[in-house]
Amino acid sequence: MDGNGGGLVKIYCTGAIVNAGTINAIGGTPSETSGGGGGGIVVMASGSSVTHSGTINVNGGNGGVAFGFGGAGAGGGGGIVVSVAPAVSLTGTINVTGGTGGSVATQITAAGRYGGGGGGASGGNGGNGGDIPASATATSATPTSGSAGYSLSIIANPAFLLH
Repeated sequence: MDGNGGGLVKIYCTGAIVNAGTINAIGGTPSETSGGGGGGIVVMASGSSVTHSGTINVNGGNGGVAFGFGGAGAGGGGGIVVSVAPAVSLTGTINVTGGTGGSVATQITAAGRYGGGGGGASGGNGGNGGDIPASATATSATPTSGSAGYSLSIIANPAFLLH
């Protein structure tokens, strides 16, 4: 099973946008050998103001663990948060971290072996999957984590989006 991407959350409003809760668009974590999904995208566009005092999570998914036939998967890249309004206040938490590479404790012993999958990219790059060494009883090389995404705050009136 692959790690799905975090998806897209769009909030377009001519009035004020206030987030005091939690918005999640998190990349998925697969069960084995595949890379984690890239973090999602959250867009908040208002003709008035954006106020964020809650939590927004657009983290990349962690990589899948190594298994008897495949290497560990890489972490997915962190996502993107965009806030556009004439007035923007972002006092809450915004998590854009990349996912970590999967576990490599399992020996790769089965025939038809393959390396771990790369992580999905978003705002940040996906990591590299774990390679399989030539030895028939070796563990896979350590996969890399995905890199962080980013958050943008744009002071402007996004009237073209609000029609």
